[in-house]
Amino acid sequence: MSWDQLAARMDEQVDERLGEVIFISLDGGETYTSVKGFYTPVATGLGGLQGFDEPLGSRPRLKLRKTHFPGEREPSFETDRFRCAKMGAFVYRPSGSQPDEQGRYFLFDVQRAS
Repeated sequence: MSWDQLAARMDEQVDERLGEVIFISLDGGETYTSVKGFYTPVATGLGGLQGFDEPLGSRPRLKLRKTHFPGEREPSFETDRFRCAKMGAFVYRPSGSQPDEQGRYFLFDVQRAS
């Protein structure tokens, strides 16, 4: 097996054993599928440069494998919705910020969907 295949297998094992159950909808909240991923709550006391920088940790973040999105496209503000027990009873969507890419993962801020 190649390094990439072994690393992908390792990522899947870490997700399965340590990840949160996150419900993802790719159709605006009509249907949800459960996947494993990671939730990072809002950090307090951190801030960016006043007026110039989006405050670091001002919104909760999700870390999900790119393969959870069709064609490994970026998470969509318009169509993607997320629920997770640690985020309460609310439905979330990606915020307007561009997602960070970490190898096989997207890391992105989420905000409550209206």
